[in-house]
Amino acid sequence: MPIKQNELMSEMVNAITTRLNDLYIQYYNDFLSVDAFARYHGLSIEDMQKLIDLGRHVNHNSLWKEDK
Repeated sequence: MPIKQNELMSEMVNAITTRLNDLYIQYYNDFLSVDAFARYHGLSIEDMQKLIDLGRHVNHNSLWKEDK
């Protein structure tokens, strides 16, 4: 039976918010600068700053779900 479009969209959103949260936690725990984190992941400083900001928003507003 095919997955309904809403269920698929919900799974995609959960995967994205989980990844953003994980990136933010990695940055917060393991790096001293956005520059070093960006270089580690092979991204520009500007793009990494946007991802960190999104991850911080997800983390601080509990917009992600942990797998139980």
